[in-house]
Amino acid sequence: MIGPYWSYGVFGTLAAFTTGALMPLFALGISHALVSYYMDWHSTQHEVKKIAFLFCGAAIVAITAYTIEHLSFGIMGERLTLRVREIMISAILKNEIGWFDDTRNTSTMLSSRLETDATLLKTIVVDRSTILLQNVGLVVTSFIIAFILNWRITLVVLATYPLIISGHIGE
Repeated sequence: MIGPYWSYGVFGTLAAFTTGALMPLFALGISHALVSYYMDWHSTQHEVKKIAFLFCGAAIVAITAYTIEHLSFGIMGERLTLRVREIMISAILKNEIGWFDDTRNTSTMLSSRLETDATLLKTIVVDRSTILLQNVGLVVTSFIIAFILNWRITLVVLATYPLIISGHIGE
């Protein structure tokens, strides 16, 4: 049902991956800033200025990515809600008169179902997928950084990662 709005989904997905990748990159920047304080004074000044400019650039990227993500997925969600409500109201209006005499099909129950079911579908499809895509971006970026810094420990973490996830799901 979201098929006609795939372009919004592509931009939203790319922005969600970007916003997910920001936190591990932020942690990497903080660790480089802390390491730079153990250098000589001239190197420390140079590194801190470089890291400050990188953080300013990351802030601009973050604002842009979050805006694109929320705008894209918001448009997709609202259009999905509209389509679901249109389909539901057309299905309701095709019923016979006797169908409306049932106590489960009063006008208040039907309007309430129109409102809640479409909103629930939007929450399931759009909001949850946004969080999932951000987490995928976060995990992939974290593992890339970890492989670059120390690949042996990363292999151990990667081997135990399914156990960590299954333990978290089993809570």
